Amino acid sequence: MTSSVNETAPGALRWLLGSIAVFLISLTFGAVLPDGLNWFLVEIGKPKFEITPLTRFFSVVIVFLSASVAELALWMRSSMSGVSSMVRQALAQEMTPALESALVGALLPQLRTHDDAARKAGELIQTFSSALSTVPPSLMRAHSVLFERGLADLTSMIAQVHHDGLDVDINEHIEISRRCAERASSFVTINRSAFKVPTEWTKDWCQFVEELGQRRIAKEYIVLMTKRDLTASVSKINGMRTYLEERGWTLRTCDSHDVQESLGGVLPTEANVDVFDRRVAKLQQPPHGGYRGGIKLRLTIVDLDSSQELRRFVDRVLSIAV
Repeated sequence: MTSSVNETAPGALRWLLGSIAVFLISLTFGAVLPDGLNWFLVEIGKPKFEITPLTRFFSVVIVFLSASVAELALWMRSSMSGVSSMVRQALAQEMTPALESALVGALLPQLRTHDDAARKAGELIQTFSSALSTVPPSLMRAHSVLFERGLADLTSMIAQVHHDGLDVDINEHIEISRRCAERASSFVTINRSAFKVPTEWTKDWCQFVEELGQRRIAKEYIVLMTKRDLTASVSKINGMRTYLEERGWTLRTCDSHDVQESLGGVLPTEANVDVFDRRVAKLQQPPHGGYRGGIKLRLTIVDLDSSQELRRFVDRVLSIAV
């Protein structure tokens, strides 16, 4: 509000000073205008007219009104130019997201009702466009080979993630979990091992645990093992419980044999499973040995609505865990 007043005050002062200047000029010019007209009439051979105080008064009024109209026209033109600039800027700010949304909707109609996914897709399209913009037109056909190879590799990677799995660096696993948890209201990780924490966890995973601990999201760690292994790992599990509860997490344990029996004797996966809002599951094959930086782990991402078998598994673990 203060900024608006400060910007308006100089404008009002300029208008007042301009009006005073117009009046003084009109007074001077209007007072001598009749004399000028008489001189012109004499020059063209016409008779002069009588100049009275009333004539000079009306001359001043006419000149002042004419000058005021001209001043008003100039002011309106200047103001409309400013308004037009503001409108164009506002339209640009509003239209850019709208155009991006329309583009994403045209290219990916399945995202039209998913604002967050459409926004992320728009960011990816912009990133790809930025890469294309760095290529000179004369070299586009040559660079197209590289772009096509990259897109083919990307298509293959996505297919692997949805089916047989893709080997991904452990840090990328954590980053995927981090981004999936950004918009989630609940996060559950089902792990097939117990650990001595924090020494047997990577620094990046510990940081992720800390990050979620500071957020208002339901977060739970479930250790899924046989009853025998759970008993043998009680010391590690107690240490994990203390570590996690201090950071706002909940830890539970679950007998894998009970889950297996409830599912007809077969578990659908031996992988560790991260679950987001009970809608999306990220499967990660347990490492050979302990977790450490640089290792690659098999990754699969599943929409639980498309895999009833995996959904039943998750539901059974959540209901049996204590």
